[in-house]
Amino acid sequence: MIISEKLISKRATTILSRFPRHLDLTREDKVFAQVVNSLARELDIKTMQVGQVRKSHRLGQADEMRDLLLLAGLHDLRPIRFDIVRLRSDALNGVATILGDESAAAEDREDAVTTLRKLLGLADLGDYALDYSALVEPLRELTGYTSCLGILRYQIQQLIRIHRAGNGSVRSLLEACGAYLHLRVDAISHVGDDYWHIAHCRDLLTLPPKDAAGAAPATTDDWLALEENPFKKTTIAPEEFVHRGKRKILRNGFDPVPVAIAITGIEDRTCYPMLVDTSKGHGLYYAGMVGDGQTLEFTADGRVLLDGAATDTQAFAFSGAVFAENTGLTKASATDFAFCNEHGTTPHGQCGVFVTTEPVEEGFSADLPHMGGLSPAITLAVGATNLQFFVRIAHFGTRTTVPPADQAAIESYSAGHYNTSLFALDTTGAGALDAAALIGFAWQEREAFKVIVWLPSRFASYDLHIESAEPTLAQRLRTLLDRHRAAGISLDIQYASDLWQLPYGYITDADSPQSYKSITAGSRLWNTGSPQPTS
Repeated sequence: MIISEKLISKRATTILSRFPRHLDLTREDKVFAQVVNSLARELDIKTMQVGQVRKSHRLGQADEMRDLLLLAGLHDLRPIRFDIVRLRSDALNGVATILGDESAAAEDREDAVTTLRKLLGLADLGDYALDYSALVEPLRELTGYTSCLGILRYQIQQLIRIHRAGNGSVRSLLEACGAYLHLRVDAISHVGDDYWHIAHCRDLLTLPPKDAAGAAPATTDDWLALEENPFKKTTIAPEEFVHRGKRKILRNGFDPVPVAIAITGIEDRTCYPMLVDTSKGHGLYYAGMVGDGQTLEFTADGRVLLDGAATDTQAFAFSGAVFAENTGLTKASATDFAFCNEHGTTPHGQCGVFVTTEPVEEGFSADLPHMGGLSPAITLAVGATNLQFFVRIAHFGTRTTVPPADQAAIESYSAGHYNTSLFALDTTGAGALDAAALIGFAWQEREAFKVIVWLPSRFASYDLHIESAEPTLAQRLRTLLDRHRAAGISLDIQYASDLWQLPYGYITDADSPQSYKSITAGSRLWNTGSPQPTS
């Protein structure tokens, strides 16, 4: 019998070595050796397959996308949770396609590079600035299979770590947001009375240097911001107020807030309007007429506008004692001011102090108009704020035929100087029955059980690469973060902007550190012809 010679594998040699040596079974012309070699070959295949299975079950060693997704599925991390990185890769592929197209116009290539800088947050292009075509290969590698495999592995590791540490906290939300966007969170700081939380990040999608000795493109510092209990505009629709009319505003909230007040004139009855917080002794006064249909606004930041035009030279704020009548018509309350006796106590309420005015001193006796300035707004307390409205009311004198002689209507000394008045009477003597003005209120109230996650504005550039019918990057992230937010908390995702917007923008020195306030409204000017915000 002739047996074809075949090389004996190392595994077959190892097996044959266990038999007695005098049988000389390791010779390739032995039938026994060929049989063992055939059986050992199958064993090699099985051993290799077992090794591959073992690798596929280890997160740090799996080299197939399918295996990584199956491992993620064990933690209920479905493929949609890694969709944002795919979106980023698709956008970068689009840029690489334009830069790699030799027939593309120079303008298109410039636009593609500008887009790339936004997508990756590049401060400069390094050595690539001289040769845009050299960007094609690094972008292909950055979005290739091997790179995507590493990104997916990192994301799974980070999400598992976040889940193990616990969801529902500020840190878990910011770290999860960074994991989904493929940003590395380096540190988290808490500012703005702890309503703001800033995560300082680094984008993990980066371009390598053009060559070993070259400089890599510089990236800008990224951040993610979480705002707790964001402000929401709260309004009270304009209501009719009579002279001496009172209004109690009840509000919940976290802190006292300044309130904007809009006073709309009614016929000729809105004469020198004054609104006073009788509990704090703080009021706002306008020395002039508010015509029928005109609107006088005391803004929350202290400006005074009449139909949108500045009129702060005719207005001022005052703080001090305001005294309430203790008659059958109005009863004194525990918060009213009263004169102090020699022991420094009062029969009721709080001790009265002399009035001071801003921005002009001794505003009630000063010559108006003054030089202008801000009039500090009335502040709404947590709970009840008691307001009372006044206008100038003229009074008739009395005529008698017997002594004493006729009595003229003369104002009290130093109480005020009236050069414009109106007459208004009612049968009770309590004041005018006709409405003297329409007054509305507006303020920024912190919204309970809500947070906003602010993303750097550059991430809005990815939305330009999404079909109009598909959800935006912010909408996708909002869905993903549902798993990490606390129960009962409303979550919103918004893009921040460093563009100047009146009156919310901030101007800082060049060397000043970035303030959290500049996240939502900075100091960068708008491009000419760009659409402007309307609210």
